[in-house]
Amino acid sequence: ITQVQGSSQYFDGAMVPYQSRLKTSVLAVDRQTIEQHTAISEETAIELAVNARKMFGSDYSLSVTGQLSFGGEDAHIQKGLVWMAVDGDKGVKTKKFQFHYNRHLNKELAAHMGMLMIWKYINDKL
Repeated sequence: ITQVQGSSQYFDGAMVPYQSRLKTSVLAVDRQTIEQHTAISEETAIELAVNARKMFGSDYSLSVTGQLSFGGEDAHIQKGLVWMAVDGDKGVKTKKFQFHYNRHLNKELAAHMGMLMIWKYINDKL
């Protein structure tokens, strides 16, 4: 996104609250949402997107939360599970992805799908 000169005219910023404690303290995800649905859930993705849009004062926001490989604080979640949410003037749209590769490729695919998802949202194709 920021490889293009002048990207600050359309890109407000990004935040990567990797751990649940940061999702709750920095992006105000309700602790109960994570306790009831896990950090890798549609509900958490929605709260992340909605709260990020408010925090940045942006037209759109994209949230991504997932388990790219085994381990971590959500070790019981299936490897490759990713939830994304886009928030904007058309409300929140979510999508669930299941990637079946190694961590590096799963991350790459998630990044591409996130960009495609926000493009589709903006262009009324989601």
